[in-house]
Amino acid sequence: MALLVMLGWLLGTELIAVINVFGGLYGPAPGGVAMAGYVVCLVVVFGTQMAHSVLAPRSWPPGTRALTLTVQGAATYVPVLWVGLQAFALVPLLAGSCLLAVPGRLGRALFLAIGGTVPLGYARYEAGLLALAYGFAFALLSGLVAYGLSSLGALVTAARAARGDLAQMAVHRQRLQIARDMHDLIGHHLSALTLKCELVFRLLPAYHAQALAELEGARRIADRAKDEIRSVVEGYSHLSFEAEVESVSSTLVSAEIEARPEVSLPSLPPELETVLAIALREAVTNVLRHSKAQRCVIQAGEHDGPDGRTVRVLVANDGVGAVPATLRRGHGLDNLMSRLRGVGGELTVRTDVEEGWFHLIAEVPLRREAVARQPPREDHPGGPPLLRLWYDRSWRAGLTAGWRPAPAFLLLSVVLIGYTSVILINVLALPMSGLARAGAVMCVLAVFLQQGIHSLGWPGRWPAWLRLTGLGVQALTTFAPLLWVGRPWGSMAGFLAGSVLLLLSRPWRWPAYAGLGAVLLALTWPLPNALMGYLTLSSLVTGLVVYGMSKLAALVADADAKQAELAEAAVGVERLRLARDLRNVVDNNLTAIVLKTELVRRLLPHAPGRARDQMALVLETARRALADIRTMVSGYRNMSLTTEIRSAEAMLIAAGISVETDVAVGELPKGPDALLALVLREAVTNVLRHSSARRCRIEVTGDERTLRLDMRDDEVAGERLSPRFSGLNDLEARLASTGGRLTIAADDGWYRLTAEVPSSMEAPEP
Repeated sequence: MALLVMLGWLLGTELIAVINVFGGLYGPAPGGVAMAGYVVCLVVVFGTQMAHSVLAPRSWPPGTRALTLTVQGAATYVPVLWVGLQAFALVPLLAGSCLLAVPGRLGRALFLAIGGTVPLGYARYEAGLLALAYGFAFALLSGLVAYGLSSLGALVTAARAARGDLAQMAVHRQRLQIARDMHDLIGHHLSALTLKCELVFRLLPAYHAQALAELEGARRIADRAKDEIRSVVEGYSHLSFEAEVESVSSTLVSAEIEARPEVSLPSLPPELETVLAIALREAVTNVLRHSKAQRCVIQAGEHDGPDGRTVRVLVANDGVGAVPATLRRGHGLDNLMSRLRGVGGELTVRTDVEEGWFHLIAEVPLRREAVARQPPREDHPGGPPLLRLWYDRSWRAGLTAGWRPAPAFLLLSVVLIGYTSVILINVLALPMSGLARAGAVMCVLAVFLQQGIHSLGWPGRWPAWLRLTGLGVQALTTFAPLLWVGRPWGSMAGFLAGSVLLLLSRPWRWPAYAGLGAVLLALTWPLPNALMGYLTLSSLVTGLVVYGMSKLAALVADADAKQAELAEAAVGVERLRLARDLRNVVDNNLTAIVLKTELVRRLLPHAPGRARDQMALVLETARRALADIRTMVSGYRNMSLTTEIRSAEAMLIAAGISVETDVAVGELPKGPDALLALVLREAVTNVLRHSSARRCRIEVTGDERTLRLDMRDDEVAGERLSPRFSGLNDLEARLASTGGRLTIAADDGWYRLTAEVPSSMEAPEP
């Protein structure tokens, strides 16, 4: 549809130019040879404009773009020598071509400069001030229309083509979250279960009573692990902090670590209590896995912070000699850090070397307004585009994560305002009294407001009676000024023509559009033929532009909504697959453990030897379950740089950012491949959220020792040069822990992010 609307508008624009020249509206008509030369120039302009509109000129070599723009410029300006003022009707097309073919500030500067030649040309022919304003406004408006119709069509195509990649990216994110949840939630229970089973095995056959008590604890842990599987599959459930304290205390005691809990918490919102419970669980898991502690202190309570009341959880242990002093990847704390930041909290670690204690502190605000550092919402409300445009401010700083339809609706709004300005200039140019002029202006503004509702208010969802009523009111407001003005003006019924195409159903749409053209011809009948044709065509072409821009903006919004639906469906499929995997692999092992512990409990009183043999099988099953969960996590967290580059291209192109990629390496080892893929994903998110870049380049190079990812874009802002501002500080620390590095710098007007990793390294932990 975009191509048809573009073709119709271009043909209408050139037909108006022909009418202006042949009809001699602004001067005498040229002779036969001059007229033939003008027609040749029209054909050249038509061909070059179509090439710039549909063939993605920004991907051409600079020399080709310069040549085609020069040819179009010559065909536009040369006819001024023998046609005069009428030749400037083609200048807006050249301005639009500059926006389409030349990126960045240079393209915008050329657009304004070429648009400015119209009033300069009008001044050469001693046109009035109103004519100068009309020429400049119409040149810029028509240039924006050429750019908008062309680029919106390309955006719709790119958005549709990107659906699969966007859904795949959503699945990748879901897999990473699943891996982290399994690692943090289920892995903790399986580790504790294995410890319990080992303790029971050592106690048998000598200590029956103690073994029986520990066996009951192992059974409870297995049951709870099965519940956590359902929690991961179904979503985040509410975890009780008090129950978690009891659970981790029992686990610490089983590991022969003295536990000293001191808890005094107020009533907490479920989200905060769940995050704190997970923080406690991960901290204790860190103690069990990575230290040789003999004592562990758990404290939780309210504190006064600089921003108000907070809840602080402290987990300290005396195994500082074996516990890292900084957060490093692989100690399971990265995901916890992200969760705490999601509720406005912080995670802190410190080491007291003199006393030999390691402290981990999780702190979250109690005040609702303090939860301001949580990640921005990825969703946005439905409803009319005006509401979506108000909610989605992505047009202020480029496009945010994922592509949003707000820029399309913004461009449509600019076009509607521009045509309203042109119509007002045409009205003010007519001779009439002050009162008549005021009435006409009020009617034009009323038509503009009605058109805004028709274009931005999803008219296709309205009932038939409401659409017909809206169309009738707009028709009345459009034609009412004829009662006191006495004659039509340029683009007078343009908005009405657009509403006819938008509001009427398919069988009636185009006949009514043609009928409106006939009405306009009848209203202009006493005027000269050329003026009749101009006034009629200007309204019909304006209507076609309004219809095309409105429908294309709606298509963009529809494509955006369908992308979200597809991503959601893909995530749903992934969750179903996870449920099957967990049920077939981990849940079966846990069920076997529960059954065998029951058998061991029954055998203990009269056959302790057999009970110990069965306990050995339980221990083997527990270890196998832990290995299975690690295998599943490894499978879910695998990321491919090649796949991520394709997804990044789809995301950036859908956001209107031109992308160049240069991958000068072959198949990468698993570790660097996954880590560089993660860096690229975060870098693309950084571009979409924190910049208004229009060009981006991704390069991957390397040798036997180092692999390098280099990503550049043309938007340099001082804040983005800080990893902390751009959300890349975690990646910086992670790369450093692997022997790599992350650098961010301004490079000759470009923002440049470079990640280097060793060519041989292990796959990153989830």
